[in-house]
Amino acid sequence: MVRIGLVAAAASMVGFAVSSGFWTLVGSRAVLGIAIGTAQPAIRRAVILADPAHTGRNLGRLGVMEVVWFALTPAATAVLAEAFNLDLPFYVLAGVVVAIVTMMGRLESDEGALGTRTTSSLRLLGDRVVAGTLLLVTSQFVMIGAWEAVWAVSLVDLGAATWEVGVSFTLFAIPLGALAPVAGAWAQRTGGLRLCASGLLASAVCGGLLGVFDSVWTLVAVSMVMGIGAGLGFTAGLYAYSQTVTDDRQASSQGLMGASEVLLGGVTSVLGAWLYDIAGRALVWTVIPALMVLALAGGLWWRGLRLAEYARPASD
Repeated sequence: MVRIGLVAAAASMVGFAVSSGFWTLVGSRAVLGIAIGTAQPAIRRAVILADPAHTGRNLGRLGVMEVVWFALTPAATAVLAEAFNLDLPFYVLAGVVVAIVTMMGRLESDEGALGTRTTSSLRLLGDRVVAGTLLLVTSQFVMIGAWEAVWAVSLVDLGAATWEVGVSFTLFAIPLGALAPVAGAWAQRTGGLRLCASGLLASAVCGGLLGVFDSVWTLVAVSMVMGIGAGLGFTAGLYAYSQTVTDDRQASSQGLMGASEVLLGGVTSVLGAWLYDIAGRALVWTVIPALMVLALAGGLWWRGLRLAEYARPASD
């Protein structure tokens, strides 16, 4: 599944490069979504089950790698686009992904328990602890969806150059990557729920400041503080969520998380863009953080406000 997902990702990059119209770009974006949806649950399952004694630390390391790619590619592609054209970055990314698939060689599948149930992953939502933890952790994507939709546009409207926009993404991601391993190890010692809730709440509060300042670099500094909360909270939440299901349901639960991330992020990206068109940044960063706090509170309430360490259920 990882290999198939990566090949699809490379194909989507080529699609972006050769597209000349809106719908071909949308189609390429859809292929990228299929790629992520295929590969991400499999990758997370392998990381969670490879070394159960250090699941938190390993999820943190996975978070670092995700953030490294997230941080480096906007700045690198901005430089390539400025120096050459908008197509070259996509070809370069496709080449990098193909190289990664090649280097994977003949890696073995993980050694965790294989699932035998054919029921939908949605059945997991019948467990209040699973559903509440899922909403708590993915509340971060309420903010991320709107942030991705309006961040670059708002910086450009404030006079930022293309390279400044690219660098801003990188600077936002630095604290995320730096704190992810710490948060993972910390979560494994404590259960992760308190750290998740407090970190994401701090991120939401900082998000409210994005509508206050008009200086590009002040906004970038605020986004870095947001990254601290997100780096601690989301990574801790990944560990806490992994402990709510049995080993043989890890891929199913991670697929459900990926779908929830996309759903929340997709809805709030449209909402954020609409709010920005209506009244600019101030309205966006009043409504969106409030919605994130509501999602946080809803997740805590739904799982029963139990913040103590939660033991993973035993496999059937």
